[in-house]
Amino acid sequence: MMAKPLNKKNLELALELVPQFPSPYENLEQYVTPSNIAADMLWHAYMHKDIRGKLIVDLGCGTGKLLFGALILGAKYGICIDIDHDALQLAKSIMSTYTNTPFDIIAADLRRAEPPLITKRRICTYDKVSCTVIMNPPFGVKSKGADFDFIRVAMKICNTIYSLHKKVPKSLEILNKICKEENYKLFIINQYRFPISWFLPKHKERKHLIDVVLVKLKRIL
Repeated sequence: MMAKPLNKKNLELALELVPQFPSPYENLEQYVTPSNIAADMLWHAYMHKDIRGKLIVDLGCGTGKLLFGALILGAKYGICIDIDHDALQLAKSIMSTYTNTPFDIIAADLRRAEPPLITKRRICTYDKVSCTVIMNPPFGVKSKGADFDFIRVAMKICNTIYSLHKKVPKSLEILNKICKEENYKLFIINQYRFPISWFLPKHKERKHLIDVVLVKLKRIL
């Protein structure tokens, strides 16, 4: 089993163990979160006491990079949810190999149904205060509105949410509107140049950089 990283750089190196999507689906916007960005997200949450001892939920987890990082940073329990069965199997393999923290892998379409948080393998009892969602949802380019659908699901699960979103005025405006409706406060934590690697023959550019922001949403109690 892997020792817990003592700093952000060690965390980033550990995240390099997580495999990429074997066959990415364009309509699902399966863009791999770079390890340096994932490490920055996780380290900020860890330093603000939102990971150690918590239930961590990764919505649209892909191959499990964010949840894997949370588990090796001391999360108490993890739930990894995605629609892609092949990606989930890779996530399960990496977490089973390198961590001994309990976790569940759940196949679910988050835009059609809320994730089942009581599973056959383990009954998870928790409250919204002891739970954190850490995710990189679809950016809503190929699947319009998916980014905000994921946020609404996350708000039904936890009081604390970390999420990546396009850095465009309209996107942030909608996020602010949802936060006001659901009684959350929006914090802009950081911004990144996010590389998207194209993989289909029609794509002329092999890599494209977009501006994204890491936001933290905190329920106002």
